[in-house]
Amino acid sequence: MDISQLKKIRALGKLEEMAAVAHALDLYITAGFSVHYKASQALKNPDVESLIYHAVRQVLIELPMMFAVPIIAEGEETYFARLPFIDLRTVISFAQRQNAIVNDGKGRDIELDVTLQQQVNTNVKSDQGIVPVWRLVILYDSTDKQQFTANFMVHHAIADGASFQILHRAFHKALHGLSLHSGMPSQVEYIASSKNDDAIGPPLEAIHSLQIAEEAPQTDAPKYNDWLGNITELPNKTGYATLTLSQSMHLRGSTLSSPRRYTYSNLPPTTESMDINIPVDIRSELPPKAVDGIISNSFDAFRTRVFRSDFYGQYSSELGDIWTAARKVQADTRSYFSRTRAFWRNVSQYCWLEERTQSAGLAQAHDWCAS
Repeated sequence: MDISQLKKIRALGKLEEMAAVAHALDLYITAGFSVHYKASQALKNPDVESLIYHAVRQVLIELPMMFAVPIIAEGEETYFARLPFIDLRTVISFAQRQNAIVNDGKGRDIELDVTLQQQVNTNVKSDQGIVPVWRLVILYDSTDKQQFTANFMVHHAIADGASFQILHRAFHKALHGLSLHSGMPSQVEYIASSKNDDAIGPPLEAIHSLQIAEEAPQTDAPKYNDWLGNITELPNKTGYATLTLSQSMHLRGSTLSSPRRYTYSNLPPTTESMDINIPVDIRSELPPKAVDGIISNSFDAFRTRVFRSDFYGQYSSELGDIWTAARKVQADTRSYFSRTRAFWRNVSQYCWLEERTQSAGLAQAHDWCAS
């Protein structure tokens, strides 16, 4: 699709612009979120492929951000434009596993890993001009198409990690609603059209323009032999491997520390520490009307440092214990929230702006106060 056919929605915010530029430079291609779906009972209509197409059409109606594409022009303002339509056949693909999913507790799903590694390294650039910036890859179970893994891959400029949960909830709701009715249309309408008056969420700085206080850096901070990663090469190729987190880790709040242990097991033994940025969804602290159920980039991040020595047991020279690191990450997380929640209490009296798009395509600002 030619850029002249697209209608401008609004300028990109800073987080959105950073993701758009990174994608354009092939530094960071795409993000993804996978969920396994299983019908609780036999479907009245066994045509699962048609069901998925119908469900995605409903998702696009509920989440108009899926029609948005970031536009980067050298020397000009970056902005979101709206696709007038999406041909669902170009964004949804289907495949079937060759083997059953093995629940061996080791956390590897090889077929899913292969699919995701290919997807995270596939950008949205096309010889056909401007195309949708998301894909849905359906990976059917080996023996039953009423069980499948849905892999949404979305350009990071339009969605953060929490947005994927919103996306999957909308998809699940659509699947559930359509499955209850035997009267689902037999013909699939593959062309989904957008509406000129469909609004998208505002950029983060439009509803949160103040800086959150950071902890003052230590002037005499010690130096460590950090792992800094490999030299960046273009195009950047991301590896992928699944990791299962046990229920005990969720109960003890240690899901952030376990991947660090596995990372250390693959790093040079001279690596002393990792300086880590942990993203945090801040929707709960933003005006609900601007973020609830809306795909956007609404996150902050804080830094923590994890040492290799944190993963050694008291009487062991092998990497394995995660609880020392878990407690440290937990303490840093609590420190972040105590600092930021005090900030939000201080600014709760301020009014915010919510951007909406009128049918004429012009942005109109509405004043209202955050509760």
